[in-house]
Amino acid sequence: MKILKTSRLFLRTWNRADIKDGLAIWGDPEVMKYIDSGTPLTFAQVKRSIESAILHQQKFDYQHWAVIEKTTNQIIGACGFNGTEDPNEIELVFHFVKSSWGQGYATEAATACINYAIRKIKPSKLIAGCHPKNESSKKVLLKCGFTFKGNKWFDDTKTEEPYFELIPEMPFE
Repeated sequence: MKILKTSRLFLRTWNRADIKDGLAIWGDPEVMKYIDSGTPLTFAQVKRSIESAILHQQKFDYQHWAVIEKTTNQIIGACGFNGTEDPNEIELVFHFVKSSWGQGYATEAATACINYAIRKIKPSKLIAGCHPKNESSKKVLLKCGFTFKGNKWFDDTKTEEPYFELIPEMPFE
């Protein structure tokens, strides 16, 4: 199911047939270098992640959606949201295959997701974190209107990471 579209991308829900495409993202050591433990995911782990995203979509009407490049119709990444312990906030996440890095896709997809969140989910706050050495992700977050708030401990990565917030006021273009 398509959720969002931009000039070069569309974002849709994951389905069980996407496991190989998910593995191209989360199974790549270069992509995973700055995500979670830094270890590539196995086929079984990607399958569980996609199944979890499907359930999250059904329950909350959002997930980290598959990002499709329109001209090739290929999945090039994931972008969307995770829930947090606070029901009034959501966490923006984005991960892309290495071949798509440096082309503005993360900023384009993240901007579309932020607009979706403001219009549909209506959180009081969006949050994001990234690996301390991931300068590209920091730049994307700042371009998308997030404010750096300092470093914060993240249990999922077991590290202190740069922490960003965005307080929605109106759709961000």
